[in-house]
Amino acid sequence: MIRRLLAKLWPAPSAPSTVPQSPVSPRDVGLHDAVLDGWFLGETGELLKGFAINADDTLLDVGCGEGVATLFAVRQGASVIFTDSEHDKVRDLARQVAAQSSQANLGLVSNSLPLPLADGCASKIVCMEVLEHIDQPEPFMAELVRMGRPGALYLLSVPAPVGEHLQKGIAPASYFQTPNHVQIFTPNGSPPWWRRRAWSSSIVRPAGFSG
Repeated sequence: MIRRLLAKLWPAPSAPSTVPQSPVSPRDVGLHDAVLDGWFLGETGELLKGFAINADDTLLDVGCGEGVATLFAVRQGASVIFTDSEHDKVRDLARQVAAQSSQANLGLVSNSLPLPLADGCASKIVCMEVLEHIDQPEPFMAELVRMGRPGALYLLSVPAPVGEHLQKGIAPASYFQTPNHVQIFTPNGSPPWWRRRAWSSSIVRPAGFSG
């Protein structure tokens, strides 16, 4: 949900319209709200408050989607590695990255089990709105850990349980079947495979309605 909401801040160009345009853009309102919530802090280079990216970083964006995190990192001068299981998304994002960056970058089509990358390839790892789709989260998380250099920072997001439980009353059964949402995570109920990971610290915070 977070990634989809943030992607809406950069909608694809639309055809000209004869309908009078409001002087206040919904995109600008959404961006303003996101910044107030701690996202896209361009002056400090923070994708989210506390998660700064700079030109010395290599950012790995797993499940990159439309590339909101990847393109923010590009604007900070970082090298980027971005992966997604959908070829079209990787192709389209690769074109945008190539147009904006002179760094060494890499786009991969992969389901991340395993990631075809060397150990310790990234200093910042982003994985937003992906874990809820994974049938076997533990080996997936092991891959994310393997990608991180010593001291790497991770930014992970999943839908909040309140939104998921609301969906149970209105969504079709397929919503909770592969390849859709097969995991529900709770802030105070981290599974054993999460606790077995060698996190030095973690912060859980809400963002928006269900992320």
